Amino acid sequence: MSLKINKKIMTKIYTLLLFVFISILSFSQTEEIKTYYENGQLNEEFTLVDGWKEGIYKSYYENGQLYSKGKYRDGIKIGLWKIYFDNGKLFKEINWIDELENMGWKEGIYREYDYNGILLVEGNYIDGKRDGIWKYYWKSNGKLKRTTKYKDGDEIRY
Repeated sequence: MSLKINKKIMTKIYTLLLFVFISILSFSQTEEIKTYYENGQLNEEFTLVDGWKEGIYKSYYENGQLYSKGKYRDGIKIGLWKIYFDNGKLFKEINWIDELENMGWKEGIYREYDYNGILLVEGNYIDGKRDGIWKYYWKSNGKLKRTTKYKDGDEIRY
């Protein structure tokens, strides 16, 4: 007899859990967003989940060229983001950490390029601050101009 009661209770629990799960899914709202310039050209495209940007984000110049590409999680930039010039050449690479207490701090390698694709700046971020050796290059020829050492965002001078 107790085995039948346990089966009935377990069936009710499973049914209740299934109902709760389906209810949660039905209240979650996902919306694909595309915005456009006045000329009809795509401006940006992204997904909203419960009002927060989520997943791949892309934005474009008015001429249709890709401006930026990266990811969001719960409305916060995460991972590697790439920013481009209007000629399609890479301008910046920035890595974002997604920990909530950091609120989207830069973390890891950072690179910045000129309009012709020549590397201008290369360094590392830790906890949103410059850290370690940063290299700066001449715009005219891409050769190393100087290096600067940072610790916790402050330049270290000798």
